[in-house]
Order: sequence, then C-alpha cells, then structure tokens
Amino acid sequence: MRYVIGVLLALAIQAATYSAITPAAAQTVLAFVNGEPITSVDVEHRIRIMQVLARTGLTQKQALEQLIDDRLKIIEARRIGYRLKDDNIEDRMSSIAMQNNQTLPEFIANLSRAGVDTQAYKLKLRADYSWELALSQKGKAAAAVGADSEVREVYQKKLNEGAAKVTDYVIVTVIFVVPRTGEGVGQREREAQAARGAFSSCETGIDDLRKLRDVAIRAPVKRSSNQIPPQLNKIFADTPVGRMSPPMRTTQGIELYAVCEKIERIDQSAVRTTAEQEVASKRNATLAEGYLKNLRKTAVIQYR
Repeated sequence: MRYVIGVLLALAIQAATYSAITPAAAQTVLAFVNGEPITSVDVEHRIRIMQVLARTGLTQKQALEQLIDDRLKIIEARRIGYRLKDDNIEDRMSSIAMQNNQTLPEFIANLSRAGVDTQAYKLKLRADYSWELALSQKGKAAAAVGADSEVREVYQKKLNEGAAKVTDYVIVTVIFVVPRTGEGVGQREREAQAARGAFSSCETGIDDLRKLRDVAIRAPVKRSSNQIPPQLNKIFADTPVGRMSPPMRTTQGIELYAVCEKIERIDQSAVRTTAEQEVASKRNATLAEGYLKNLRKTAVIQYR
C-alpha cells in the first residue's frame, strides 16, 4: 500500500493535541494469529498510522483485521523463504524519507510528532514488503495462464475506442524577448500579436520572423500528443497548421508556437503496454484477494 506521506508535517502540528496511546500496562490481547498476540495497543497504533499516513479512519475491528492480515503476510513470506532483516525495512523507510525530501532521522522525528509509533510503522512496512515478495512468487506461476488472450481482448477494445490515436506536431517556438526589467512588455506583446496575424505558413513566415528585432526562434521539434501536458496539447490542437498560437507571457518573454505539421497515427505499442498493465493490475488484485483468503482458512486465528 502506498501511503500519502506529504501530510506528515501538517499533522505534526496537531500532534500536541493528540492523546497518548494506552500505556503498555493497560493493554489487552485481542487476538492470536498462529500463537502470536495482537494487543489493544497494536490496534491503537494502526488506527493512528492509517489516520496520519493514509488519511483513512478505521474502527477498532477494521484495524484488528488489518493487523491479522499483516501477521499472515509476514508468516507466509517466511514460509516460502523470505526473511526480511531490519536493514531491509530501514532501507524502505530511507527511500520514503528521500521521496519527501527528508533524512531518515527527520522522517522518524516527524512520525513521532504526528503521534505515529516508529516500531508499529516498521511492522506495517515489513508486512507490505513481505506481501509484495509473496505475491511476486505466487504470480509467476499464474502469469502465463490465459494472460495473452486477456491482453489481446483489452488491447482490441482500446483500439476500437480510439485510445491509440496520437497526433505528432512539428512545432517552432518563437520568443519576443523582453528586457529583464520588464519594460515594454505591453509593446512586445502587441508586436507578437501583429506577427501572429501576418503569419500564414512555416515555409515563408519563419524567415520573416527572423528579420524582426529581438526575436528568438528555436529549431523545429516534434512533440506527440500522448507525451505532453494536456494544456499544451490543447494549444497545439486548437492552432491550425501554418498558423501561430496566441502569445503568452513566460519567463523567456512573449512566447508563441508555430504549428508546422500535424500527423495523426496509431500508437499500437503504447496501447499494448497499457493493456498489459491493466490486465496485470486486475490479476494481481484477484490473486491477492484469493491468496489472503486461503491464508486465513489455514491459519489458527483466535479472537479474545
């Protein structure tokens, strides 16, 4: 499970009002999983972890069931030969810290300030990592069974829906340079607008633009609609071939795009990749659900 870590700093501010977890002396055993106890303190820690890191509120029963599942995942990973060391979990925490531009000590400190118990969090990471490994091994055996036919079906459906259509644009970026002081920006904008109105083709218009004062013209580039931001794609799509987009202010100056070509094509490889990812994701979800159900059936789970 991928946690939303960006909320840590904001929630850390609220930590002062967070009531402390039940003292160890007051904890009670709520369940045993193959003889391993899960206590009320474990449940309270899990509730807090999910509240802070996943923005999810859990009842005590939901938290208990999560913890039971996690114990089963760790036990199963051990059974098939994966015995994670503390260093493996530390590496995971370090990676998460780096993703949030924090050192590991800073990350742990933020966890603590937000009311998250470090050891409880490490146990969650251990369970998640163990499950990834177990599912990976389980999935290898089932991956080939019927997968190709499913991918072909999804692939064909996406082709029929037009998902494979891509437009390649040949673009020339034109910049009316503005002094760093910003003086005369309005005048430069009017000059850019006038040049846009006079522009009627890339064959002759680009040479005419080169004759203008303080105008930078970049080399033509090819940009594909499936590889550019939607806003930029809309600008290119709305600009006819041989014309320039409306001028806009940027850090470079007054910028316009000359659309010199639009070529529509079918990107079959991208659709194939998307179909494969979609089928794999669906299969993994089904596999994980069935796998965990079987683990629960064979485990000794005792509720108190």
